[in-house]
Amino acid sequence: MAIKIGGTTVIDDSANITTSVGGFKTVNGTGITGSGDIEAGGSRVLLNRTVMSNTSSYNFTSLNSSLYDNYYVEWHGISPSNGGSSQFDLYLSDDGLTSTDSDIATRITRNEGTVNVLNKSGRVHIAESVSTYNSWNGGNCSGFLTLWNMHSGSDLSSNVTGVSSFMTNGGTQCINTFGAHSTIDGGSNNQNTHDSFKMNFNGGSTNMSSGVIVVYGILK
Repeated sequence: MAIKIGGTTVIDDSANITTSVGGFKTVNGTGITGSGDIEAGGSRVLLNRTVMSNTSSYNFTSLNSSLYDNYYVEWHGISPSNGGSSQFDLYLSDDGLTSTDSDIATRITRNEGTVNVLNKSGRVHIAESVSTYNSWNGGNCSGFLTLWNMHSGSDLSSNVTGVSSFMTNGGTQCINTFGAHSTIDGGSNNQNTHDSFKMNFNGGSTNMSSGVIVVYGILK
């Protein structure tokens, strides 16, 4: 049964508030009356959450160019099965991880001192010498990054910015602030249009014994 005030229907027969009711806000020009979600540009949408359990590589192949240009990734308590020289890296791909983009350059600032790690074979370098967990140093790696312009495919480079916190196998606490970008080969303005990425230790030869990786899309 509809409800009317002064002859105007404010709640219809399906129990929906009608647009004749004043005082409602809009989101990106869309009224908030009615049912369903209102998607606002810049909002994060959870795409995946995966728990590592002796996982060789975290592979994400669902980058969606119709909805997102940028993505936010966070990881918690990622621990290598073997410490020592365990390097934690991210790789970008434009063919569903059949191959990875080699045109990546990374620069790192570690503990407020600059360390250059340039043209690192297509790797976005996140952390190095990450220790395994023990009662003395609690080794693992946690952090976050943003993948920018993943679907440009023109003269706009894909970029990665992020921060990682970890303990080295030697017991040194480290904070890495890093940035990476895809370079342009041979003067061409053609950039890769990335559709996937993966994260692992030592190219996947060292398992991730524990931890969580979460991926969000950032709405256009």
